Amino acid sequence: MSVFVRKAYEWFISLRCAIYIIIAIATLAIVGTLLPQGMLEEVLREELGEGSLGVKLLVWLGLTDFYHSPMFQGLLVLLAVNMLLCTVERFPKTVKRWSQGETHLSGEELMRFSHARMYSSERSYDEVVTAVEEIMREKRWHRSRSGGSTEGGEADGRSLRRSYVKHRYAPFAVYVVHLSILVILLGGIVGSLWGFKGMMTIIEGETATLVRPIRGTRAIVLPFEVRCDDFEAQFYPDGSPREVASQVSIVEHGREVRRAIIRVNHPLTHRGLRFSQATYGSVVNRAVVALSDADTGTPLYELTLVPDREEVIPGTAKMIQLLDYQDNLGGFGPAVAIGMVEDGQEPEGAWALLRFPHFHGSQLGPYRVMLRDVSLSSYTGLQVVYDPGRWIVVSGLVFLTCSVLLTFYTAMRKVVVVVEDGGRERRIYLAGITRRSVPLSFQAEWEGLCKRLGKVL
Repeated sequence: MSVFVRKAYEWFISLRCAIYIIIAIATLAIVGTLLPQGMLEEVLREELGEGSLGVKLLVWLGLTDFYHSPMFQGLLVLLAVNMLLCTVERFPKTVKRWSQGETHLSGEELMRFSHARMYSSERSYDEVVTAVEEIMREKRWHRSRSGGSTEGGEADGRSLRRSYVKHRYAPFAVYVVHLSILVILLGGIVGSLWGFKGMMTIIEGETATLVRPIRGTRAIVLPFEVRCDDFEAQFYPDGSPREVASQVSIVEHGREVRRAIIRVNHPLTHRGLRFSQATYGSVVNRAVVALSDADTGTPLYELTLVPDREEVIPGTAKMIQLLDYQDNLGGFGPAVAIGMVEDGQEPEGAWALLRFPHFHGSQLGPYRVMLRDVSLSSYTGLQVVYDPGRWIVVSGLVFLTCSVLLTFYTAMRKVVVVVEDGGRERRIYLAGITRRSVPLSFQAEWEGLCKRLGKVL
């Protein structure tokens, strides 16, 4: 491996690189929070203008649906790979340090530790060893399995070295933190790749199964039907909405399985999909229009128009069609858009106002158009969100919380005991070792152990 590649690899698995990636994710998440999420591309074009550079940039970067954009997915993958390689690189070193014992040290070497004591006892060697073992068991210290005990002869007598531990597996808690974060990232990636956010429009009294995703053009077909049984909108005196509620039913295989009322901030969740109240409005079912001569005002025809169907103007080759409806067009109240086409001619269009039937702009070729009556149906717009990685993220958060608590409030503690038989007396050396600075709790525990040993020995 070349020097450049090695340095690049070491930088990539470093904490600094992880911090940079997290900062990038947080910065883009802030931008995504400030920008409206879930806006369809058509709405953006209406707001910012057709062909606007801002529309193209927002769509290309995926900032209107940031958490499902390739940029967000790529950053999550980079962070996951960074943590995975960092764990693989450092785990063997932790295992090596964890398995090493201090029983190779002599009593004089143990006295160099900050927590160290030396006792002398005239009791027999076997009695001293038994007493130490009982006290350590009483204080709930467990004999270490790795490098935990050595015994042999010396020129002036026997010697024993033993290592005792508490919170033996605490050094590995940080890797549980890493694993928890990887699980959270996995849940985020799963939700971003296989989840979706879209809109569903349901006319009151009808059912729907299609969801139009915010990103992409292919509609998503739900495995069940959603029926809007009733829709209600309440308004303040100034006309702003006070409460919007949709009473819906879930229908599976022709059988109603669930009913619920969806309000703002009170969504419905069914089979992993969350339905939230997003928009509402009215659609026209039927419009009755009267055509009169634009010059003389002589009444000519009265036609009933329905959406998506053309009507022939009697005695002509002209076709007339209902195109759009607005609840309040420019502050003038309800209005319908009507189009007229004829072979070889440019299409024409005009708005007809219900409250102002003689509006001068309601002219369509040689005809003056008056809106006699309009029949409306309310519709509800539901935002549909599917996140298959949600429970993966939740489980990762639970593990993360537990592992962080273990990391901060536990640390492996070790006591090394050396018993030397010096003939007339036995010398007992103790050294307390902790991998992390926990002065208050370990100091109290150390003092209690030394006091107990001092009384017995």
